[in-house]
Amino acid sequence: MTRLPLKIAGLVVLFSLAFSHLAAAQITDTCTTGEATTDLDVGNVRARLYNAGNLFKREEGPVYNVPKAPPDEPITPNAIFITSFWIGGKVNDELRVVAPRYGNWGFWPGPLGEDGAPPADCSAYDRIYSVYRDDILHYNETGEVTPDLAEWPWHLGAPVLNGDSSPNNYDLEAGDRPALIGDQIVWWVMNDVGNMHDWPGMPPIGLEVQVTAFAFDVPGLWGNTTFYRYRLRYRGAEPLEDAWLGFFVDADLGNASDDYMATDTTLGMVYTYNADNTDEASDGYGENPPAVGFSFVQGLRMEDDSKDNDGDGLTDEAGERLGMTRTFPQDVKNFVRRGRSSYQALRGLWEYFDDAPTCFGRNGVPFPNQTACTGVAHFSYPGDPVTKAYWSEFNIDNEGTAYPPADRRFLLSSGPFHMEPSDEQEFTFAIVWARGTDHLDSVSELRKAMRSIQRGFPVLSTPDSTLSQLPEPELPATNAYTRNYPNPFTETTTIHYELADPALVRLAVYDVLGREIAVLVDKAQEAGFYDVEFDGRNLPVGVYVYRLQVGTAIVSETMVRIR
Repeated sequence: MTRLPLKIAGLVVLFSLAFSHLAAAQITDTCTTGEATTDLDVGNVRARLYNAGNLFKREEGPVYNVPKAPPDEPITPNAIFITSFWIGGKVNDELRVVAPRYGNWGFWPGPLGEDGAPPADCSAYDRIYSVYRDDILHYNETGEVTPDLAEWPWHLGAPVLNGDSSPNNYDLEAGDRPALIGDQIVWWVMNDVGNMHDWPGMPPIGLEVQVTAFAFDVPGLWGNTTFYRYRLRYRGAEPLEDAWLGFFVDADLGNASDDYMATDTTLGMVYTYNADNTDEASDGYGENPPAVGFSFVQGLRMEDDSKDNDGDGLTDEAGERLGMTRTFPQDVKNFVRRGRSSYQALRGLWEYFDDAPTCFGRNGVPFPNQTACTGVAHFSYPGDPVTKAYWSEFNIDNEGTAYPPADRRFLLSSGPFHMEPSDEQEFTFAIVWARGTDHLDSVSELRKAMRSIQRGFPVLSTPDSTLSQLPEPELPATNAYTRNYPNPFTETTTIHYELADPALVRLAVYDVLGREIAVLVDKAQEAGFYDVEFDGRNLPVGVYVYRLQVGTAIVSETMVRIR
């Protein structure tokens, strides 16, 4: 490595003063689509990253290759085809949407000025920066520095650990360092104002987006996971209202032709898995295929909307965050087109079908007079594919009928929220890969992995944290349970209980006449924490009783379903 100059003085970035605020008119011919790319590859995943609105996209070579292929070996299989960031909202009742999919990405390199103007030349910012922990260790030992470490764009907002107590420079010799999370950090900045929005066909929002991706160089679940922290800076002149954001996922899990999707509402996760135990073809995983899950492990800050967004019984408490609030089923590609259609999909609505919500049953598409498709489903396929309980692609009609597997595309989204001029928001999105002894055991392993990631994330999401800082998993001191939440409920509710020791557990639901409606658990379970979802969308409104038996001890509680 070549030793470069280390003292980097404060930079003045010149922005175009093309307009004083974001109006409805588009800015045209200002920027070209970014072409920068790099790999997030320190762990067991090799993810090819881009800076135009998509995290990954299928090209030659890796997309989301896991397990990561060794150097000079064929890169197969990939777990994801493409993942793109979507966001939409209203400014003075005018809808503005950025919803890239397979092209016309909608974001351009570079920051926005305080007036909301993009750079005069976005190509100067067409770069993705990547720093490994080894780069920093090597510099500390030898003084040799990589270009990305030397030129870390602190002046654009890239996170920095300040070693010299001066916020106005980046000086490696004085102790400044990138605020490394995990063992590799990747950073870029983009905006939605730099050119025409051909695909959604709508005005820009006025958004600067800073993305920090990171990963861990360890075996096991942390090495099988990648993280993406989005910082949103709103530069519009008027409030952005009724905003929703999310990710469009085309998750070709190895061979794309035999996939299913599902939602785990207790974990705030949407995931894809193989419909059978063999993932065929040259791009498949073969026997015992894995599952891959997507989750907002750190949601949007929601401390001022008078709602209990995190479901803990408190309203607007400090640090309250909003996680995943919708998942949209696999036909998103076929019926979701441009602009308003994409925004409605983020909200769980089908513009193609007169803004009808996703319905419970079948494939979730509200075709007129579709049988066994009733009620409103904010989350697609929330049933358990392992036990075949409730609505999953193994059980689309409550009679055990399976939906034909195929290529799966879906949305997961969060909202609504609002942003005032100059407001900032931040959230973190995680992708977790897991493999079990068969395709359904992979689902079980994925749930365990996601739960561990979510519990450990607050510790490991701070700069220079390490896995050694994770606390040992705690087991319950005694058997305990909590009342279901929410209660009353409209669609689904979650029953939580804790086992201090292994035990035979039976959890069942009854109506007020004592008739058994559903058996949620009936097996031996290890010590630990359990969350069991009850889906009551096919039941009449009214009072129900759940009965939890742990060994010989029995607890019964009432819960109420309302419209």
